[in-house]
Amino acid sequence: MGALKEKVCGKVFDTSIELEEEIEKEWKNFSKEKYGNMMNEVSYRLHLVIENNGEHGHKYWFLL
Repeated sequence: MGALKEKVCGKVFDTSIELEEEIEKEWKNFSKEKYGNMMNEVSYRLHLVIENNGEHGHKYWFLL
């Protein structure tokens, strides 16, 4: 859901219908490849947290 939220964040919509249409458009552009990449990224970040004894892995995101 966050990926879709990022796509519409900052855009101004006059009606809720316009917002729904934009979300639908972005959803159609959301491919299996993008989803797979996101899941791989989450897995990598969780691995970093485990390796760092529970510390955040955000300082290592540049390695992605």
